[in-house]
Amino acid sequence: MKKLFVNMLTVKSTFKLFDVVNRHFHNDHDSRLFISEVEEIMDSKVDLKMNDFTTKKDLEEHRVATKQDYLELRSEVKQDIAEFKAEVKLEISEFKAEMKQEISEFKAEMKQDFSDLKSDLYAKFNTLDNSIHLNLANTSMIQERTQKEHLKWMMGFMIAILGIAMALIKLI
Repeated sequence: MKKLFVNMLTVKSTFKLFDVVNRHFHNDHDSRLFISEVEEIMDSKVDLKMNDFTTKKDLEEHRVATKQDYLELRSEVKQDIAEFKAEVKLEISEFKAEMKQEISEFKAEMKQDFSDLKSDLYAKFNTLDNSIHLNLANTSMIQERTQKEHLKWMMGFMIAILGIAMALIKLI
């Protein structure tokens, strides 16, 4: 390439490039770093001197070379963006797989916990039911025993009254 009077990246083209990169990076700091690297590349490819003049042919060659450099950089940027998108998609799919695995493990744990809780509740319910039946049986036995005791006392009382009545009848 021939030596030129002007810098390869003008302020206007720098801002245009900054806007394009900003749309893809969404981060000013990364965009500025990227632009500065592009400017360094462009500056290193062209040796700038203030007092050099070029011919139309040199300018045309420079225009073609600049266009080629632009196309190369554009393809590199597109490739970098595509690689970045692929990496992000891969990370997202890995994260999704991890989340699905964790959710399924959590569901299995919850299912087991609910099953254990259900079994525990059934066992406690059965124990309570058995205890109620036992208490009812004990209560009925106590009532039966109490009724028998009452009958014995009543029979004893009646025998005592009959004994007193017979003693009175004999006395009379």
